[in-house]
Amino acid sequence: MRRILGIVLALALILAFTPGVSAAENRAVSVLVEGQRVVFADQNPLIIEGRTLVPVRGVFENLNFIVNWNAVTRQAILTRGNDVVVITIGSDVFTTNGVRHTLDVPAQSIGGRTMLPLRLVLESVGYFLEWDAGTSTVLISSHPHPTMPHNGAHPPIGHTLVGTWMWMESLFYIFNADGSGTMVTSPILWSASNGVLSICTTPNLCGGTCRSPSLWDYTLAGNRLTLVSLQMPDLYFVYTRG
Repeated sequence: MRRILGIVLALALILAFTPGVSAAENRAVSVLVEGQRVVFADQNPLIIEGRTLVPVRGVFENLNFIVNWNAVTRQAILTRGNDVVVITIGSDVFTTNGVRHTLDVPAQSIGGRTMLPLRLVLESVGYFLEWDAGTSTVLISSHPHPTMPHNGAHPPIGHTLVGTWMWMESLFYIFNADGSGTMVTSPILWSASNGVLSICTTPNLCGGTCRSPSLWDYTLAGNRLTLVSLQMPDLYFVYTRG
């Protein structure tokens, strides 16, 4: 009996000091896209070292993206309309429409699936993500979730605006990654932060440091960009990515 008890105590000590996934990281994680639960075919989301890693395919196929896998380059390629997202296993950099973004942790292959924290990738194509810690649920929507604070209601990545934006089937804005751009045929300077888009229409006069730019409250929903003037709140425009 003593021998058995000794073996049990020894095993308990070994397990107590063996590194592994904590009980908190073992809990099940759910993902809702526009309120609908995502059913993952084989590999479920995981919490590893405090990071929630979610299979890319299951989520983005629910957003009507086509997900392809390049075994040679070890890249997941997500396409929908004009949006192309490239994620590389082992890299902390992904690109959306050619624009580079940096992840907190590199993309990983777990259970044969490409997994990573999804927030930055989703925000780069105009979606919002909220984490409900009480239920361990990832909430994904094209609009801010009702429980999100107003100051977090916009994608923080200004580079999500990079590209060509059309209004009434006429070329209107081109936003370049370096902060330059075009309004119809006139050069502009622009920047975006915390949901506010700043546009300078006179870069030749201000030398790149505009003091009285045009300010717009912006929201992204997929390929739709809505601008609401902060100077005249009744003035708003809706653009489509070209």
